[in-house]
Amino acid sequence: MKKLFVVLAMGLMAASGSSQAGVKKCEVELINGRNMLLETFVGFGYSKYEACQEAKQDCRQAKYSGYYRARILKCEEKLNLVTRTCEFSLIGPRGRLIQSFLAQAYGEVGTGVKRDACQKAKYKCQNFQSRTGRYRASCVKENQGSGPVYRPQPYPYPRNPRRSVVVAPRKPGHSSGHQGSGKPGKPGKPGKPGKPGRGGRS
Repeated sequence: MKKLFVVLAMGLMAASGSSQAGVKKCEVELINGRNMLLETFVGFGYSKYEACQEAKQDCRQAKYSGYYRARILKCEEKLNLVTRTCEFSLIGPRGRLIQSFLAQAYGEVGTGVKRDACQKAKYKCQNFQSRTGRYRASCVKENQGSGPVYRPQPYPYPRNPRRSVVVAPRKPGHSSGHQGSGKPGKPGKPGKPGKPGRGGRS
């Protein structure tokens, strides 16, 4: 009767469009001595403990009913196990990527599996930073699924730039004595030969 009430409540919440975050679900499996799955029982409740207690009660009833003739029967809660991955990167003071560190964690959903993976990756990054003496660098978490990690770009110009000399363009048609000018200069007139002197013989 209680299970029927919870199922009806979930149906009413789904029909009204409200959140079902307050209703928990739990699955309990009936397993024999060879670890073979015989039957699965589902329980609902307003807490995970309450939902599992309901599912275990149904499992125990099937266990002692005599329907299954196995010598060993166990009621075990079905765990929703997942693997989560997290990545940290060691970023230099000018935003350059030095090295990335990846870590994984395995466990049940809702027990902080992602947090454990990130702690492992951060520890790898900090350990490498300490061993290599890169104290000005920082360990940054990669935002997977929401874009790349922000890395500040280095200053684009040198701090003490040399002054550049600006040469004004020459006007077209203006002659110049330098080679490579826009228009070649006019050739000069050949000089006249000198007149011989009037003196006697030398």
